[in-house]
Amino acid sequence: LSYNRLDLAADQGLTIFTYAAEPGSRSEEALNLLGSWAATVATAEAARDRPRLRRGRAAIGSPGFTGLRWPGKRREEDQMAVAMLFENPEGSKEQYEDFSRKMFGGKDAPDEPIQGLIIHTAGQTERGFRIFDVWESRADYERFMKEYVEPAMEGDMTPEQMQQMPQPEVYELANVAGVGIGATA
Repeated sequence: LSYNRLDLAADQGLTIFTYAAEPGSRSEEALNLLGSWAATVATAEAARDRPRLRRGRAAIGSPGFTGLRWPGKRREEDQMAVAMLFENPEGSKEQYEDFSRKMFGGKDAPDEPIQGLIIHTAGQTERGFRIFDVWESRADYERFMKEYVEPAMEGDMTPEQMQQMPQPEVYELANVAGVGIGATA
């Protein structure tokens, strides 16, 4: 079983671990079982069928590096994976859950996997409530915002309140690795 550790610079003490196991090994079976405890059948099947990242020909950071590419897409259509970090100093788990139900028609989560979402995390920190996502591309993230987040916000906030909300930080990723996603660096 191999793993990667990502210490988030934005919050000292917050670390994300990703694990990868040899296909067909007992470790892979154990990781799949562990993942199934938090996933529905639909999300588990979608994760299994999701295209795996592959490495470009040039090393990350070298002059020829063009970013992470998804199998099946032509070079002109390559997209960089992006991370989204949202911190609300006055946010709470209850607010997050209420907003999720508003986005997903009264349910805690959507019925189908969200297109382009690789991982979604949310939790309370000493500095408020934090959401950290990894998306296949900026276009996937922006589509989610337009289709789910913006409609859920309509009517709840005035334009002035919306402008005062903390803004998410969205940035391109040089590396994405995890269960079901091959290491890219």
